[in-house]
Amino acid sequence: MQIDQRAWLGVTEVAVAPQLREGVMFNPTAYAANSGKTPALNVTQIAGWKKVPAGEQIDCAYEVSTSKPINEGVIQPNAKRELSPAFSGALSKEVADELTSGRFRFYMFGKITYDDIFRSRHETTFCMRLDTAGNAAFSPFGPYNDAD
Repeated sequence: MQIDQRAWLGVTEVAVAPQLREGVMFNPTAYAANSGKTPALNVTQIAGWKKVPAGEQIDCAYEVSTSKPINEGVIQPNAKRELSPAFSGALSKEVADELTSGRFRFYMFGKITYDDIFRSRHETTFCMRLDTAGNAAFSPFGPYNDAD
């Protein structure tokens, strides 16, 4: 019964402007949703981003471990919460070219911890990479995508 009734938080989408070009507002936003039947309590979240040269690896677990959690309180069933890292602004020509040429990769990562109504602690982790082929979109990247 507890598995059926508990809160389940997961990252359901990462929104970004569909085209990456000079002057476009670039404000990638991850959304966490509670698909469970009860509230998620004592929610804390960490969300961040990093632009990495294409040949380098990213360690999302390390990046999350160096960031400060933010208290989010309660997320009700069927509700979602914005997990926006501190990044927003119009793209410069240089950054737009770096991303669309494939010389650099843009990643978003994070961790959400919460309690269910049965006072069990849970954790959801995510790492997404921006795909710039065609319309820009984020997709899961690497092994740092999990939920318990």
